[in-house]
Amino acid sequence: MTQAANDVMYGSAEKAREALAFMRKRGKRDVVAGLILSLQFNRRSDEPILETLKALTGHDAHTWHLWMLWQEANGEPRPHASFAGLMLQNLSRIDKRFGVFFRSRWSKPSSMRIRMEEIVWGGVGAVTGIPSLDRPHMQPAAAADYLRDDDLVFGVEINGDT
Repeated sequence: MTQAANDVMYGSAEKAREALAFMRKRGKRDVVAGLILSLQFNRRSDEPILETLKALTGHDAHTWHLWMLWQEANGEPRPHASFAGLMLQNLSRIDKRFGVFFRSRWSKPSSMRIRMEEIVWGGVGAVTGIPSLDRPHMQPAAAADYLRDDDLVFGVEINGDT
């Protein structure tokens, strides 16, 4: 399945057609997550991928975003075992440092709080992009000298913690 998924995402148009035909003939829905991932990054027409997704799931959607919403709402099918490697390969093409997030015990599906197929690249680098929000740097507003007087700022208070 790894080669077929790679052919859909990165192969020639002919290889992609052959891989999609193989997936439809195989008839197993474990390839759906990889196909949805392919919608985000493939450089050809989405139509053959959309047709294969519809054939495998019975669902009809026309954009990557709508398929992501469908996937979020449908915990089944679970992705093929090759999906984690496909995801890492794809993210590594963007920034090789993404690998650090997939080489620990936390990257095993049993250790994850969200499903791997719901992880989406947000458009920034892996390590030097947007900092983690689980332990954000805090500072008093007066120390935020990078703000202008007319900048909009929002804050959140939860149970007295701001």
